[in-house]
Amino acid sequence: MKDRKVITWVKIVLIIITVAAALAPFVIDLLYQCDQPIYKTHHTPSDMLGYVSAVLSAVGAVVLGAITLIQNSIFKEENDKAQKRLEGINNRSNELNSINLIIKYESDRLNSFNDVILKLLTSYNSTTAVSIYASNVNGQLTQDGIMQLKSFQDELCSYISKASEYHQIYHEEDNLIIPFLQDYYNRVNYLAEHLLNTGIIGYKTIAQNAVDSGSRLRQLARNYSDRQTERIHQALYNNLSLSKVQELFTPIADKNTIEFQTQTTNQGGTPNGKNETTDN
Repeated sequence: MKDRKVITWVKIVLIIITVAAALAPFVIDLLYQCDQPIYKTHHTPSDMLGYVSAVLSAVGAVVLGAITLIQNSIFKEENDKAQKRLEGINNRSNELNSINLIIKYESDRLNSFNDVILKLLTSYNSTTAVSIYASNVNGQLTQDGIMQLKSFQDELCSYISKASEYHQIYHEEDNLIIPFLQDYYNRVNYLAEHLLNTGIIGYKTIAQNAVDSGSRLRQLARNYSDRQTERIHQALYNNLSLSKVQELFTPIADKNTIEFQTQTTNQGGTPNGKNETTDN
């Protein structure tokens, strides 16, 4: 801004020099035609005209040089500003690319978690275990039925472990899912173990407990999914910086990944070690 004001004043000086150069011959001629000159000199009019012309030329050259220097300074300043803006744009572009990768990772992680929970609650539940037993019993459980129930236990364990892997603790309430995953596994797996060892006798209470555990897990998983979706939307639509997005998806606690056994060690008991009332 200061350089621009200087250029304005320099332009005014150039205009004055131009006007002076145009009027100089007439002024000199007028002074030499006076009957009583103000200042006596031995120089001829042509000498004075040459002198004035040389001075005006020199001043003009100096002024033009000053304008060139100032304009170069302004150009450098504008170029530096443009370079900084370009660097800012490039940095923001790199940030946005990193943010998009984080959002994609978290979205894929959440989708995988939701898919696993859906698979658990619809395919690896008490109803499936009882159906396997009912379709493979002929007085007693057939060998195919035993293999299917054991495979059911293994796959149940695998899906529970995947749900634990895809789950992350970004909020205090997120940590509630882990014990309920464990509880759901224990109750459904115990039902399968009961069917393998005892059969259909007294299974209803055990099955109902597994259903209740699944209902609680479903609600907690839905709440977790809603919170995670809100975090993803914040990162996507709130124009956050990379550091803010990283902070948004930084776990607040270490996650304890569940490691399950394919068979319960509490044979003949409940998942929590307490006796449950069974009914025929």
